[in-house]
Amino acid sequence: MPQKKKSSLSQYTRRAKRMRQVRSQETNEDREHRLAYNREQTAESRASESSFNNETRLATDRERHALSRASETLTNYSQRLKVDRERHIESRALETFTEHSERLTADRERHAESRASETFTQYSDRLTADRERHAEVRASETFTECSERLTADRERHAESRASETFTQYSERLTADRERHAESRASETFTQYSERLTADRERHVESRASETFTECSERLTADRESHAESRASETLTQYSERLTADRERHARSRASESFTQYEARLAADRESRSVSRTHETQQEHDLRLELARGYYENSLQHRNELLSLQRERVQAIRSNETESERAIRLQADRIRTFINRSPTFTPPSMDRENYTDLPWVDKENSGFTYTFNIDYSEFAEIGRMIRTCSHCQSLKWSKESNGFCCSAGKFGETASRSKDRILTSAGFS
Repeated sequence: MPQKKKSSLSQYTRRAKRMRQVRSQETNEDREHRLAYNREQTAESRASESSFNNETRLATDRERHALSRASETLTNYSQRLKVDRERHIESRALETFTEHSERLTADRERHAESRASETFTQYSDRLTADRERHAEVRASETFTECSERLTADRERHAESRASETFTQYSERLTADRERHAESRASETFTQYSERLTADRERHVESRASETFTECSERLTADRESHAESRASETLTQYSERLTADRERHARSRASESFTQYEARLAADRESRSVSRTHETQQEHDLRLELARGYYENSLQHRNELLSLQRERVQAIRSNETESERAIRLQADRIRTFINRSPTFTPPSMDRENYTDLPWVDKENSGFTYTFNIDYSEFAEIGRMIRTCSHCQSLKWSKESNGFCCSAGKFGETASRSKDRILTSAGFS
């Protein structure tokens, strides 16, 4: 096999040494001119290359970069990243606003094309690699670097939010909601619990480290955002939000223990006490005014419910027959007599303290239970040997008249009904 010719790009060649000497003696103007000329040449070369050549070049670059990354040491890796960061900082500092916008636009288009052409496996691999890379970076950064990063993120987000239009704002919120919905739908119960636990811990740490001014500003911003959200929601969205809140609160209340219940009430009392302590006279008057308005609305709602109930009862009264009216009045008289009787005993006391009343009117009294009547002696109603004269169905010997056919029950004949019931009960 012939010996492989040494590459002319080697750092030990005469040409490479001469190039390094020339580069070390060039001025900043010459360097910028050289870089601009190289960029123009590269742009012309990229514009004239075919799709196949483009893919081949990118594949070659990826392989070369992969080999270079795999063979570099940790020191070389750190130095390379440091040089890249410094170079990017210098480039960012020298670019104009137009160049900055063009660069961001080109990055967005490139990322959009890359995202559109990747498969689901590539998408998952990319997200996994990003998470691992971010986790490594977060684990190795100091507290100062963490604070600086968060501050830079907040400033960048604030600038981005301030410059976006209402359409961009709506599109961003819609995209966030869809992304969150997809993420929530695909997570398991364990991931759901871990996410909620992490959110609670993060919120607790954030609340514990914030000052009173930051707390007030946060609460004010929350109130304003909630007010804007409430003002723009429709009646359907309002009803759905209240229904979801009620269901969520009901689930939370049903799953909490007695200790959690007491702790929640104690925390509510403390938070209200702190809120009352720091409120001004104007806020105090406004709170009382809102409470009075809420009470008046609640009282009005209660009166409306009572009015509807009266109308409903009146409609029921107007449609009842004379027999139903007589039964209702009789039940009312018995209930009133028992409640006003001097021998009346509350239901919470023992059975021994009851004063038993006689069961005088047994006709149609099976639907009106009275706790002062001892029904135990009437528990034995005999065997099912009698036949109802109305519905022709079998009944117990001491069963009340009309009890079997009060709901419209009707049998064919006495013998058929007897045979059918006994057979279904397992008697032959």
